[in-house]
Amino acid sequence: QVGISQWESGRQAQLDGDLDGQRTPPNIRELQEQLKFIKSELARTEETTRVLEGMLHENQEKAEKLQAELPRRVKNKDMRAFLGLISRIYVMEVENMDMQEMVDVTGPLLEQKELEAEALRLQIQMRDRVIEEQDQLLQAEGKAQLAKPDGWINVPAKLTRRAPSTVRWLEEDDLGL
Repeated sequence: QVGISQWESGRQAQLDGDLDGQRTPPNIRELQEQLKFIKSELARTEETTRVLEGMLHENQEKAEKLQAELPRRVKNKDMRAFLGLISRIYVMEVENMDMQEMVDVTGPLLEQKELEAEALRLQIQMRDRVIEEQDQLLQAEGKAQLAKPDGWINVPAKLTRRAPSTVRWLEEDDLGL
């Protein structure tokens, strides 16, 4: 990114004689084309989302009207109950799709956060090893070890990973983990 930023800064300083992109490095040109494609796909997706949200809102309004008219339109009590259950099933399917989308979106984000946390754990472990080696050098020279600062926390090598479960998170919260 730094290289691209520097190239773009230098590019601004150049004369605007490069209209056909001949001076643009091929890898930068490819990235620019990918960026344009991604932006157009995002715009298309946002438009589709807006249209689908509008349709969903309209369908919800129609469903509410039909639900209100159901006792007048359908006289059989069992048939009304059956149609009401079918309606609830469809509503639950839409809610399920919405929840699945949220899972699909947040899954990679959680993975990224877990990777960042692991990288920080490794960095802390490296710091602890360096401190331990320095303590050993001090000991070898017959000097006193330095005291660890207040609030010092030893970080375990790697936390055991269990299957994700809301119950597990509740249990860990209850235990203060």
